[in-house]
Amino acid sequence: MVAATEAARAAERKVYGPLGEAGKSALQHYGEEQLAVIIDFLETARRVQEEQTARLKGLPGRG
Repeated sequence: MVAATEAARAAERKVYGPLGEAGKSALQHYGEEQLAVIIDFLETARRVQEEQTARLKGLPGRG
């Protein structure tokens, strides 16, 4: 079994905490409807990328 140590959790907070705060700050001026559009766009873009990745993996000549 693997478990995170307190040192690992502290390192995670140090590295990712500022990233989370910066993202939160950058998005706070958007309203709920605007955020819904942003989320929809990101989900759609991810789906398209996943579909295209699968398509490319299925092309002949792929090892």
